[in-house]
Formats: sequence, C-alpha cells, structure tokens
Amino acid sequence: MARNRIAALEVIGRLRRRELEEQAGELSKLNAQVARLEGERDTLTERARAELHVTSPETAPYAAGFREAVRETVSWLDQEIGTLNERRVPLEDRMRELFREAKTYDTLLDRARAERAAELAKREQAQAEERTLQRWLRDRDAV
Repeated sequence: MARNRIAALEVIGRLRRRELEEQAGELSKLNAQVARLEGERDTLTERARAELHVTSPETAPYAAGFREAVRETVSWLDQEIGTLNERRVPLEDRMRELFREAKTYDTLLDRARAERAAELAKREQAQAEERTLQRWLRDRDAV
C-alpha cells in the first residue's frame, strides 16, 4: 500500500512541478514583453527630451507634431504595459498556488517514504529477532 501511495505522490508531484514550470515560462514571456515595452518607452522619452530643443522658428511646428506623436506613443505603450501587468497577476497567483501544492505533495511524499522506511526497518528487526530466537531454541535443544 505504501509503495502505491509513494508512486502516486511522485506522479502528482511531477505533474505539479511541470505545470509550475509551464506557468513560469508564460510569466517569463510576459515579463520580457513588459521589459521590452518599458525599454521602448524609456528610449522614446529620452529621444524626445534630447531632440525637442527648438533652436529655430522653422522647426517649431515640427517639434510640436513630434511632441504629440511621442506623447501618444508613450500613452499607448503605458496602456500595453498595464494590460500585460494585469495578465501577470493571475499567473503569479497560480504559480504561488502550484508551488504551495508542490511543497505539500513533497512533504507528503517525504512522510510516506519515512513511514515505509520505518515499516521496513521494523519488519527487518522482527525477522532478525525471529532468527535469533530460532537459533537460541535450536542451540538449547542441541545441548
């Protein structure tokens, strides 16, 4: 019975770890997308700061259009980042739940293995005692 329980717990533990790895991969992809969008936003903002110094009256109309385009693009990037962050929250929650489950199954597996080892040790001890008793009885009868 303990052997079957150990095997079942091992399978369940592997399945939970695999699901946890899949969730971690998905979360990693989302984090990479957020990092990429944040990098684009930061680069664009820095570029706008560097290039929006109007030095002549001829460039003023172009600078205003560029400033508006940068503002719209940064706003869009912020919305995309917000959307990705909203998708990240349930993934993080699921990962915490899976991790907790995996640790629970690991604990149960360790306990089942310890019980099995104790059961085997008890059985071996009983067999050793039986052999000792049989030997003692045989030696006593031989005298």
